[in-house]
Amino acid sequence: MSSEVRILPYPLRVFAGVTQLVESQPSKLLVASSSLVSRSEKKDMNFYVYILRSLKNGKYYIGQTKDLEKRISIHNSSKARWTKRYQPWELVHNEIFSSRSEAIKREMFLKNIGGIGNKINEIVSGKL
Repeated sequence: MSSEVRILPYPLRVFAGVTQLVESQPSKLLVASSSLVSRSEKKDMNFYVYILRSLKNGKYYIGQTKDLEKRISIHNSSKARWTKRYQPWELVHNEIFSSRSEAIKREMFLKNIGGIGNKINEIVSGKL
C-alpha cells in the first residue's frame, strides 16, 4: 500500500459522511454548511447581531445570524420555539460583522452584561 496524496483539480463536497466529487462547479468552494459558495460570495458574507423587543410584553431577545430578514421572520412565525410565546417581535438594533466568530463574541458580550432593558439606549447609541 502506498501513502500517495492525490491533489484533485476540483473541491470535494461532504454530505452526511459521503464524499462526492463536485466536478460541475470547480470555481466553487466548500463551506461548513456543505453548500457551495463562490469565493467572491464568501468575501461578501456579513453576520449580524440583533436585538428584538417583544411588542407583547417588552422582553428583549439577542441573537446572531447570517440572514437578518429571514431570522426575524422566523422569530415572528410558528416555527419559533422560545420566541413564539412573546410574538410579535420588532427589531430595535443590529450590528454587522465580517465573520461569525466576531458576531458570536459580540452576542455573548451583550447577553452577559445583564439588565439589557436598562442598557438598551447605550447599545443603540453605540456607547456600549
